[in-house]
Amino acid sequence: MRKFIFELRRRESVLGPGLGLALLLSSCSPSVVVEKPRAENFPKATVSASPSIPDPPVTFEPDEPPRRDLFELSAPLPAHSKSVETLVMPDYKVLKEAPYFELKNLEQELITPDDYQGQLLLLNFWATWCAPCLAELPYFEKLSRDFGPIGLDVANIAVFDREAAVTKILNAKNLQLDVLLDPNGLSLADFGFTSVPAVVIVDRAGFLVEFPDPETGELTTEVSGSRDWLHPEFVEFLRRYLQ
Repeated sequence: MRKFIFELRRRESVLGPGLGLALLLSSCSPSVVVEKPRAENFPKATVSASPSIPDPPVTFEPDEPPRRDLFELSAPLPAHSKSVETLVMPDYKVLKEAPYFELKNLEQELITPDDYQGQLLLLNFWATWCAPCLAELPYFEKLSRDFGPIGLDVANIAVFDREAAVTKILNAKNLQLDVLLDPNGLSLADFGFTSVPAVVIVDRAGFLVEFPDPETGELTTEVSGSRDWLHPEFVEFLRRYLQ
Protein backbone atom coordinates (compact mmCIF):
# COMPACT_ATOMS: atom_id res chain seq x y z
CA MET A 1 0.00 0.00 0.00
CA ARG A 2 2.82 2.39 0.81
CA LYS A 3 4.41 1.73 -2.58
CA PHE A 4 1.05 2.27 -4.33
CA ILE A 5 0.48 5.65 -2.68
CA PHE A 6 4.01 6.76 -3.52
CA GLU A 7 3.59 5.82 -7.18
CA LEU A 8 0.18 7.56 -7.33
CA ARG A 9 1.63 10.80 -6.02
CA ARG A 10 4.47 10.63 -8.49
CA ARG A 11 2.17 10.22 -11.49
CA GLU A 12 -0.29 12.87 -10.30
CA SER A 13 2.55 15.36 -10.01
CA VAL A 14 3.29 14.83 -13.70
CA LEU A 15 -0.08 14.00 -15.31
CA GLY A 16 -2.63 15.53 -13.00
CA PRO A 17 -4.99 13.99 -10.39
CA GLY A 18 -7.46 12.13 -12.60
CA LEU A 19 -5.20 10.76 -15.32
CA GLY A 20 -2.47 9.72 -12.90
CA LEU A 21 -4.83 7.50 -10.90
CA ALA A 22 -6.44 6.04 -14.03
CA LEU A 23 -3.14 5.08 -15.63
CA LEU A 24 -1.83 3.63 -12.40
CA LEU A 25 -4.90 1.40 -11.98
CA SER A 26 -4.67 0.26 -15.58
CA SER A 27 -1.03 -0.77 -15.07
CA CYS A 28 -1.92 -2.75 -11.91
CA SER A 29 -4.82 -4.71 -13.35
CA PRO A 30 -5.36 -5.52 -17.05
CA SER A 31 -9.10 -5.86 -16.43
CA VAL A 32 -9.56 -2.19 -15.48
CA VAL A 33 -11.07 -0.10 -18.26
CA VAL A 34 -9.60 3.37 -18.37
CA GLU A 35 -11.97 6.04 -19.58
CA LYS A 36 -10.64 8.96 -21.48
CA PRO A 37 -10.68 11.90 -19.09
CA ARG A 38 -13.07 14.68 -19.96
CA ALA A 39 -11.53 18.00 -20.86
CA GLU A 40 -13.76 19.93 -18.47
CA ASN A 41 -12.27 18.08 -15.50
CA PHE A 42 -8.81 19.58 -16.07
CA PRO A 43 -7.64 23.18 -16.03
CA LYS A 44 -6.53 24.62 -19.32
CA ALA A 45 -2.79 24.55 -19.79
CA THR A 46 -0.37 25.56 -22.47
CA VAL A 47 1.71 22.69 -23.78
CA SER A 48 5.16 23.68 -24.90
CA ALA A 49 7.26 21.83 -27.43
CA SER A 50 9.85 20.96 -24.84
CA PRO A 51 10.98 17.34 -24.52
CA SER A 52 8.95 14.99 -22.34
CA ILE A 53 9.42 15.47 -18.64
CA PRO A 54 11.53 12.66 -17.20
CA ASP A 55 10.19 10.69 -14.26
CA PRO A 56 11.56 11.79 -10.91
CA PRO A 57 13.87 9.30 -9.21
CA VAL A 58 12.01 6.61 -7.30
CA THR A 59 13.01 6.11 -3.70
CA PHE A 60 11.52 3.79 -1.13
CA GLU A 61 11.45 4.29 2.57
CA PRO A 62 12.81 1.37 4.62
CA ASP A 63 10.27 -0.80 6.36
CA GLU A 64 9.53 0.03 9.95
CA PRO A 65 11.56 -2.01 12.45
CA PRO A 66 9.56 -4.74 14.21
CA ARG A 67 7.97 -3.76 17.49
CA ARG A 68 9.89 -5.44 20.28
CA ASP A 69 6.93 -5.25 22.63
CA LEU A 70 5.07 -7.75 20.44
CA PHE A 71 7.64 -10.41 21.28
CA GLU A 72 8.14 -9.69 24.97
CA LEU A 73 6.28 -11.05 27.93
CA SER A 74 3.20 -9.12 28.93
CA ALA A 75 4.47 -9.03 32.51
CA PRO A 76 7.98 -9.49 33.88
CA LEU A 77 8.90 -12.46 36.04
CA PRO A 78 9.02 -11.82 39.79
CA ALA A 79 12.33 -10.45 40.99
CA HIS A 80 13.04 -13.54 43.04
CA SER A 81 12.36 -15.88 40.12
CA LYS A 82 15.33 -16.67 37.89
CA SER A 83 13.69 -19.44 35.88
CA VAL A 84 10.38 -21.16 35.33
CA GLU A 85 10.32 -24.87 36.11
CA THR A 86 7.98 -26.97 33.98
CA LEU A 87 7.25 -30.67 34.02
CA VAL A 88 7.95 -32.04 30.56
CA MET A 89 5.85 -35.11 29.84
CA PRO A 90 7.43 -37.81 27.67
CA ASP A 91 6.05 -38.04 24.14
CA TYR A 92 4.79 -41.60 23.92
CA LYS A 93 4.01 -41.74 20.25
CA VAL A 94 1.17 -43.69 18.72
CA LEU A 95 2.71 -45.56 15.80
CA LYS A 96 0.40 -48.10 14.17
CA GLU A 97 -2.78 -50.05 14.70
CA ALA A 98 -2.43 -53.25 16.71
CA PRO A 99 -3.38 -56.55 15.02
CA TYR A 100 -6.84 -57.94 15.68
CA PHE A 101 -7.26 -61.18 17.61
CA GLU A 102 -9.99 -63.55 18.78
CA LEU A 103 -8.93 -65.79 21.67
CA LYS A 104 -10.71 -67.72 24.38
CA ASN A 105 -10.09 -67.21 28.07
CA LEU A 106 -10.08 -69.92 30.73
CA GLU A 107 -13.87 -69.64 30.97
CA GLN A 108 -14.12 -70.41 27.23
CA GLU A 109 -15.37 -66.90 26.46
CA LEU A 110 -14.29 -65.44 23.13
CA ILE A 111 -12.26 -62.28 23.75
CA THR A 112 -11.37 -59.60 21.18
CA PRO A 113 -9.67 -56.17 21.46
CA ASP A 114 -13.15 -54.64 21.71
CA ASP A 115 -13.44 -56.15 25.20
CA TYR A 116 -10.59 -53.88 26.30
CA GLN A 117 -11.88 -50.73 24.60
CA GLY A 118 -11.18 -47.62 26.63
CA GLN A 119 -8.34 -49.26 28.57
CA LEU A 120 -4.58 -49.25 28.20
CA LEU A 121 -3.84 -52.87 27.30
CA LEU A 122 -0.58 -54.67 28.06
CA LEU A 123 -0.23 -57.94 26.15
CA ASN A 124 2.18 -60.46 27.65
CA PHE A 125 2.97 -63.44 25.41
CA TRP A 126 4.15 -66.39 27.49
CA ALA A 127 4.10 -70.18 27.82
CA THR A 128 4.13 -72.68 30.67
CA TRP A 129 7.25 -74.37 29.24
CA CYS A 130 9.20 -71.06 29.26
CA ALA A 131 11.10 -70.52 32.55
CA PRO A 132 11.72 -66.73 32.00
CA CYS A 133 8.01 -66.35 31.25
CA LEU A 134 7.04 -67.97 34.55
CA ALA A 135 9.45 -65.70 36.44
CA GLU A 136 7.68 -62.62 34.99
CA LEU A 137 4.11 -63.64 35.86
CA PRO A 138 4.18 -62.15 39.40
CA TYR A 139 5.26 -58.81 37.89
CA PHE A 140 2.19 -58.69 35.66
CA GLU A 141 -0.08 -59.73 38.50
CA LYS A 142 1.18 -56.78 40.57
CA LEU A 143 0.87 -54.33 37.67
CA SER A 144 -2.70 -55.46 37.09
CA ARG A 145 -3.52 -55.11 40.77
CA ASP A 146 -1.88 -51.67 41.17
CA PHE A 147 -2.93 -50.03 37.91
CA GLY A 148 -6.10 -51.94 37.02
CA PRO A 149 -8.34 -49.54 38.98
CA ILE A 150 -7.06 -46.56 36.97
CA GLY A 151 -7.29 -48.03 33.47
CA LEU A 152 -4.73 -50.78 32.83
CA ASP A 153 -5.67 -54.25 31.58
CA VAL A 154 -3.03 -56.98 31.43
CA ALA A 155 -3.82 -59.87 29.10
CA ASN A 156 -1.43 -62.82 29.40
CA ILE A 157 -1.60 -64.79 26.15
CA ALA A 158 -0.42 -68.39 26.58
CA VAL A 159 0.95 -69.59 23.23
CA PHE A 160 1.49 -73.17 22.02
CA ASP A 161 -0.02 -74.39 25.28
CA ARG A 162 -2.90 -76.45 26.65
CA GLU A 163 -5.56 -75.11 28.99
CA ALA A 164 -4.83 -77.83 31.56
CA ALA A 165 -1.15 -76.89 31.73
CA VAL A 166 -1.98 -73.21 32.14
CA THR A 167 -4.47 -73.86 34.92
CA LYS A 168 -2.00 -76.09 36.73
CA ILE A 169 0.72 -73.40 36.73
CA LEU A 170 -1.64 -70.68 37.94
CA ASN A 171 -2.87 -72.84 40.80
CA ALA A 172 0.64 -73.92 41.76
CA LYS A 173 1.87 -70.33 41.94
CA ASN A 174 -1.41 -68.99 43.35
CA LEU A 175 -1.61 -66.35 40.62
CA GLN A 176 -4.69 -64.32 39.70
CA LEU A 177 -4.19 -63.44 36.04
CA ASP A 178 -6.29 -62.65 33.00
CA VAL A 179 -5.19 -65.43 30.63
CA LEU A 180 -6.03 -65.93 26.95
CA LEU A 181 -5.29 -69.16 25.10
CA ASP A 182 -3.52 -69.22 21.74
CA PRO A 183 -2.67 -72.90 21.17
CA ASN A 184 -1.49 -72.28 17.58
CA GLY A 185 0.54 -69.14 18.32
CA LEU A 186 -1.27 -67.13 15.62
CA SER A 187 -1.46 -63.92 17.64
CA LEU A 188 2.25 -64.17 18.47
CA ALA A 189 3.06 -64.23 14.75
CA ASP A 190 0.56 -61.45 13.98
CA PHE A 191 2.41 -59.14 16.37
CA GLY A 192 5.72 -60.04 14.71
CA PHE A 193 7.25 -62.18 17.45
CA THR A 194 9.00 -65.51 17.04
CA SER A 195 9.75 -66.23 20.70
CA VAL A 196 8.51 -65.69 24.24
CA PRO A 197 8.37 -63.83 26.53
CA ALA A 198 7.28 -60.77 24.57
CA VAL A 199 5.33 -57.63 25.43
CA VAL A 200 3.47 -54.90 23.56
CA ILE A 201 1.19 -52.14 24.81
CA VAL A 202 -1.98 -51.05 23.01
CA ASP A 203 -3.62 -47.70 23.71
CA ARG A 204 -7.29 -47.03 24.32
CA ALA A 205 -8.00 -46.61 20.61
CA GLY A 206 -6.28 -49.84 19.55
CA PHE A 207 -2.89 -48.47 18.48
CA LEU A 208 0.59 -49.52 19.56
CA VAL A 209 2.43 -46.98 21.70
CA GLU A 210 6.05 -46.48 22.58
CA PHE A 211 7.12 -47.30 26.12
CA PRO A 212 10.49 -47.41 27.88
CA ASP A 213 12.30 -50.74 27.74
CA PRO A 214 12.96 -51.60 31.41
CA GLU A 215 16.42 -52.86 30.48
CA THR A 216 17.73 -50.04 28.27
CA GLY A 217 15.36 -47.15 28.99
CA GLU A 218 14.93 -46.57 25.24
CA LEU A 219 11.45 -46.06 23.82
CA THR A 220 10.14 -49.02 21.86
CA THR A 221 6.86 -50.54 20.69
CA GLU A 222 7.84 -54.09 21.60
CA VAL A 223 10.07 -56.04 23.93
CA SER A 224 11.23 -59.58 23.29
CA GLY A 225 12.94 -61.33 26.19
CA SER A 226 12.77 -61.29 29.96
CA ARG A 227 12.60 -57.94 31.78
CA ASP A 228 12.01 -56.51 35.24
CA TRP A 229 8.54 -55.10 34.63
CA LEU A 230 8.53 -53.47 38.06
CA HIS A 231 11.49 -51.28 37.08
CA PRO A 232 10.85 -47.74 38.40
CA GLU A 233 11.09 -46.14 34.95
CA PHE A 234 8.46 -48.47 33.48
CA VAL A 235 6.19 -48.10 36.50
CA GLU A 236 6.51 -44.31 36.20
CA PHE A 237 5.55 -44.55 32.53
CA LEU A 238 2.33 -46.37 33.45
CA ARG A 239 1.54 -43.93 36.22
CA ARG A 240 1.98 -40.87 33.99
CA TYR A 241 0.18 -42.41 31.02
CA LEU A 242 -2.84 -43.35 33.12
CA GLN A 243 -3.08 -40.21 35.24
